[in-house]
Amino acid sequence: MSPGSFFAGVEALEENVGEGLLEGKVVVDQHYALDQHENFNYEHPRGGGPKYLINPLLEHVPAYVENLGEAVLGGNLVQAMAANMEDLSSHLDPAAPIDEDPNPIRLRRSGNPIVIDNGTEAYNRPPVDPREPFEGNPDEYDSDGFRTGQSY
Repeated sequence: MSPGSFFAGVEALEENVGEGLLEGKVVVDQHYALDQHENFNYEHPRGGGPKYLINPLLEHVPAYVENLGEAVLGGNLVQAMAANMEDLSSHLDPAAPIDEDPNPIRLRRSGNPIVIDNGTEAYNRPPVDPREPFEGNPDEYDSDGFRTGQSY
């Protein structure tokens, strides 16, 4: 392959795909979500545990990258990223801890997959279980979502 044909191929690919940043994320928006994700001190007798989002991400990242790679030629990167984030959200069950009543699986159903394409929200599926109101002491968690007075 000559250098000229390589660069021509890269230019054609860039024209097909476009430029910019494509970002996918899953937000778990419960007041206790970050604390549950980061704290290894908690026991989870009903199942699930800490790192309930990062562990499934690391386990499935090869498939997600492959999915994006296949979508490059078809120009469907936003749809592929949305499918990846939906899949990641589905892995909250069984990875996230099971809470106490009244809604024991709220955390597992709180995944909110979002895709941002060049700074514009391109996909946003609301969580099955939206954020529950926090009725506890407002000083119980800091501004980052960590429980105050807790070592991680």
